[in-house]
Amino acid sequence: MIHVIIATLLSILFSGIGQLYNGQRIKGIILIIVQLILGLISLGNVWLMMLYGVIRLGAVVDALVVSLLMEKGTINREFLKGKRAVAEIGVALVVSYGVQLYSAFTGTMLMIWMPGSSEPPEPLSEVRQEAKIYLKDKYGVEFGTEEPRYTAATSTYRVNAYPKTNPDLTFTVFKVGSKPFDDTYVNSSVSKQSREELQPLIDQFYPDAWIYSCNVGVNNALDDDVVVNGEVMDYAEIRKKYPDKYTQHVDIMLIRDLDDQGKQEELERAFEIIQFFQDQGIHEVTFEVSYYAESLPEKPRKEKTSLGSYYEHLKYNLSVSYEAVAEIETAADLEEHLRKLN
Repeated sequence: MIHVIIATLLSILFSGIGQLYNGQRIKGIILIIVQLILGLISLGNVWLMMLYGVIRLGAVVDALVVSLLMEKGTINREFLKGKRAVAEIGVALVVSYGVQLYSAFTGTMLMIWMPGSSEPPEPLSEVRQEAKIYLKDKYGVEFGTEEPRYTAATSTYRVNAYPKTNPDLTFTVFKVGSKPFDDTYVNSSVSKQSREELQPLIDQFYPDAWIYSCNVGVNNALDDDVVVNGEVMDYAEIRKKYPDKYTQHVDIMLIRDLDDQGKQEELERAFEIIQFFQDQGIHEVTFEVSYYAESLPEKPRKEKTSLGSYYEHLKYNLSVSYEAVAEIETAADLEEHLRKLN
């Protein structure tokens, strides 16, 4: 079990290092390079930052799962050991963190040497007004806005906004430097619709959900097509009209110990959700349920944040991909998608 813990911790330290420990040298090097590149270019770009986080989490889960399968003998591969492990992993960590520290140091020095670089080039009141005009021109209706925020390191302005006819729907308007504004209005609106659509089933089958999220991404090129008189098209209509132009991600985290009977009950609950996707024509969807042991400490329970050091409490994971959703016909079909992790 010590190899599993080491591989997971190394992957948490830096994407790809855990894969090196698992003997997956090419995969490890690719992940290291991807994290370095995304770490440099993702700041200020919402989608790249989301991709950066997904890849980091995916690398940790991959290192964990592969090392577990190696421990059980399911995968015929050897862990790095001895001086070779120390040398390869040591060099990888030094180079990876060295590049990141150099980039951070260079950026900090530039901010120090450039007088007034920590101050926004434009008054925030003007940015707020520009954001209102941008939204009115793009969607044809009035939007309310909050006080802008400026991040000097990335020259990024962010403004929280909401339709005046629907103040509960908040989204972000942002721009980097002098580049044009962009916003998350469509995705935020459709994600809200998707959560409301699925909420009755969540309340029925997962009333004790610790963390529940349901997010939809719609192709940016459709912004003008799916917004009419400032209102975003109904999500069901978007699915029907543009079946390959959206992605939906449903994630549920539970704090629950599972025995054999409990696992069968969980598969039946998950099957009800899968059937709902099929009946509603939601094909471009991933569905994931993570089961954490009831021994999970109080701190992560309350904060509901990324678990970091608490992966040993993650006992089971049910993950159904886009392709698999359409193929599930019974609860038994989900057994191959439920993995024991610890």
